[in-house]
Amino acid sequence: MLKAIAPAALLLVSSAVSAVSVDIKNAPFDRTPVPSIYNEDYVDIPGEKRREHGDLTQDYSLAVEPKTRRSMLSAEPGRQTLSATGSSVAEQTGCPNLDFGSGLSLTFSAQGQFACVSTLVETETKIEGLLLNIPAEVNYDLFLFKHDENGLTQLDASFQANAAVEKTFAKVQPGAYVLVAQATQGASADPVVFGWQGYTQIDSQEANDKVSQSTSLQTNAVIQGNLDNTNDLDFFSYTVEPDQVKLNLRFSASEQFVLETWSGSSWVQLPNNQLGAYSVTPNTTVNFLVRATADNPPPASAQYSLVAHNSGSAESVTDFKAWNNENLTKLLVQSGKLYDLGIPQLKTASIEAHDNINFSGTVRDSDNNPVPLTSVSVKIETSGSGPLDTVILLADENGYFNGSVPLKGDECSAARDPINVHNRVHRGSPTNPSEWWDIYWGVGYYEVYLPNDTKIDSNYFIHICQEKLVKMCYYERDYNTGGSKLTCL
Repeated sequence: MLKAIAPAALLLVSSAVSAVSVDIKNAPFDRTPVPSIYNEDYVDIPGEKRREHGDLTQDYSLAVEPKTRRSMLSAEPGRQTLSATGSSVAEQTGCPNLDFGSGLSLTFSAQGQFACVSTLVETETKIEGLLLNIPAEVNYDLFLFKHDENGLTQLDASFQANAAVEKTFAKVQPGAYVLVAQATQGASADPVVFGWQGYTQIDSQEANDKVSQSTSLQTNAVIQGNLDNTNDLDFFSYTVEPDQVKLNLRFSASEQFVLETWSGSSWVQLPNNQLGAYSVTPNTTVNFLVRATADNPPPASAQYSLVAHNSGSAESVTDFKAWNNENLTKLLVQSGKLYDLGIPQLKTASIEAHDNINFSGTVRDSDNNPVPLTSVSVKIETSGSGPLDTVILLADENGYFNGSVPLKGDECSAARDPINVHNRVHRGSPTNPSEWWDIYWGVGYYEVYLPNDTKIDSNYFIHICQEKLVKMCYYERDYNTGGSKLTCL
């Protein structure tokens, strides 16, 4: 039986614990089944290396006391009244204190028997509860509780059928915590190891050490994390949108980290420090795991980053530019003569191009995050060729695209009579003459779209068919008179 509680003062994180009743046997054990990825086919992503999840061997460093702690065991625990004057967490809970990093060798002699330990946490900590070396013929379960003035609140539980190891995880704040092991089905004379670990070098995603506690990957949001110990497993899940068929994933980390995804039958290793594009099924969940390299684990101070991109999340483009860099006079628009034609569409035209137009910009989502590997569609129509084939410009890893779209300049069809323009050099020299050009031109129109049919930009442009130099004049020195003379060609 559990020992009686003697009144004494107890200070938990600078606040006194009220009088409560604790009955471990009647604690709020929750054995609600949690989702499992191992019996579902969520996604088929090709990778470099496959392995079964059970292949990962983990070593647990617990300072195990050599003899069985019978005082921790009870088959029929009685109800206890805990006083606000209890001298320790152990007295408040009826569960002996056990420091993190420690373990006990226990033997359950009867089904329904349980063991419990307690501790006081003084800083934010990830608690890993462990029940190791469980015999194959029995089922032992593990539960982690928070203890306060409201009694016991379950934080996590592990109750796998016929498992050799049960583990619980929770990121906790300062306070009192209790770990409970129970012989749920059967009992064995073979001892088990019962204990826990506490880790303080933890990232903001903890405790995501189980699939059921995985961190949700939000589109285009960068996850920064670390592995707080060599056995740390960081699980992530990504929900595929109803119309999404591609997932772009980037995992930035040293080779001491491994990223894997569940294919439906095994874990598949994905490459580090690359932006990969993978086929996914709409309305499914893709699960990922970050773990340490078995023979070269990273220190807790080492960081990794993980970001998932959906090109369908692209909503805008910043720093958009459209231009032409061909060797053309670029005189027609600046001459102003197009305005005299009375064609309203040409009032916004600023680009003169013969054989190509260049486009660039950075694709972003609604939160202004860059969206890598987005396909930007450019549709162009000219008066000579009609609609041209749609050209896809692919954004790079930073969401930036920059590419040239062909115009089939050799098929340019002049829309009207040529326009004669002057280059505005009024007193030309042999190296910078005054020129008159006949420019044969047509009209073109471009549209630029994101994958969700959001129009980035559209405008008319001047399709230059031919530029013909018809007159050139310049002043040069007249050696007969000592002055200058005008020469026209």
